[in-house]
Amino acid sequence: MFRFRSSISVFIKSTSIAIFLIFALTPKVFGESNKDSSLHYWGEYESWQKWKVYVIPNQISKKEFIQLAEKASFENPNQRIRFFDDDKKISEYIAAEKFAWDTTGQVPRAKFPTEWRKKHLVGIISDRSEKSYNRWQIIYNKGGVSEHMKFLK
Repeated sequence: MFRFRSSISVFIKSTSIAIFLIFALTPKVFGESNKDSSLHYWGEYESWQKWKVYVIPNQISKKEFIQLAEKASFENPNQRIRFFDDDKKISEYIAAEKFAWDTTGQVPRAKFPTEWRKKHLVGIISDRSEKSYNRWQIIYNKGGVSEHMKFLK
């Protein structure tokens, strides 16, 4: 009887360790980035069009940004999306955009947080730009300068 309990105890411990290792090492083994899980939906708003807003990690590479943007686009096809790496002034940014596009005179005056936007608006997904009208694309905006990155299918 003692031998049977001891065997079961060893089996449970070794199985628990194996399961832990599988889950702990899976992202590393398959080369997945932990940053992919950092695509956080902030909300949505409407100014001249409807926009969704995501907050993504700070200091990611352009390649990592494209991967996150593609994931967001896959989950939200044909949707304009803004990506920020800081959420402190997103509400101010939205209020200023709503004021800028208002045609009713009913939206309160708001000022763009320009310096914050240059630092923290990482990119957008849109179907409007100088490069191509009506074709969905990822545009990188970090630093305040728009750079076309990739057309979406």
